[in-house]
Formats: sequence, C-alpha cells, structure tokens
Amino acid sequence: MIISNSINTPIGSMIAGVRDNKLCFLEFDIAIRLESQKKRLEKIFEDKIEPGNHSLINEVSKQLDSYFEGKLKRFSISLDIRGTDFQIQIWKLLTKIPFGETITYGELARRAGDIKKVRAVGGANGENHIAIIIPCHRVIGANGSLVGYGGEVWRKKKLLDMERMFSGKAVQAELEF
Repeated sequence: MIISNSINTPIGSMIAGVRDNKLCFLEFDIAIRLESQKKRLEKIFEDKIEPGNHSLINEVSKQLDSYFEGKLKRFSISLDIRGTDFQIQIWKLLTKIPFGETITYGELARRAGDIKKVRAVGGANGENHIAIIIPCHRVIGANGSLVGYGGEVWRKKKLLDMERMFSGKAVQAELEF
C-alpha cells in the first residue's frame, strides 16, 4: 500500500506518497489532474494509494519548509523511483543541477549522451513524479523561456525565482505564453 497525505507549501498543496519507507511520489494537488495522476501512479507501482499518516511524509514536509526558507539546497529523502532506464537516467541527472541554476532541455540531452534526444528528455521530465526533490523545474527552453511544467508554469517561475534569490543569482525567470 502507498500511504499518501497532503503537504502545504507556499505555492500550493502537494500530495506525498510513501511505500516501503521511501517517497514514491510528490505531486502538486491540481484537481483537474489528480484522478489521472492517481491512476497512473497506482499502475506504475502496482499498488493502491490510501490516505494516512507516515513519519516520512512529516520529514518531507520539514525538508520542504527548509527548502522554501532557503536553508535547504539538497534533499535527503529515500526515494522509490520507477520508470524506464532512460527516464531514471534523466531524473538522476536532474538531481545534479545545482540549486538556483537552470539548464536547457538540449543541455540535459547532451549530458545524457545524445543531443538528438531533446524530445525524449522533455518526455522523461514530464513523467517525473517527485516534484521539487527531483528538480525538473530547473530545465528551461533553449531561448531561456519557461516551458513544460506539470505543476503549472507559474509555480516553475516561483521556484526558480526563489532559488535564485536564496542562491544570490536573483534573475527573474521569463514566462512564455
């Protein structure tokens, strides 16, 4: 069973899920997407999601609080990530992007070993089910625009602006509409 519960953040409520004492998802609580996300995650983990309390969800909440206060730059949470080998490779590369910095989808593809896989990188980014902790929000378009964020682009902008402010790299991120 996957135990899930809400976590309040300055940019909206999130839902965290824990299975076998590891965080298996952290998603923004966006009503229009919630039911399809739940079905997708239950399929990925071959398990049911049930509401409940868990000490790891409390720890995730504490670490997110520290992150939003600018005190935590790197999370220390045990993760249960599920995906293809390529997705897992991309998600691991995402965790190497420093707090307050961004890279392009093309650069992420280059780091993954094939600049031609930009679209596949975007797809892997979109399938990330552990928001913020696996920082897919740090990937931007080739022209510096903020594109493609499942948690909605306005949140991506807030996260990047906050990280830049706390890292001393305070440049306002550009929204693309």
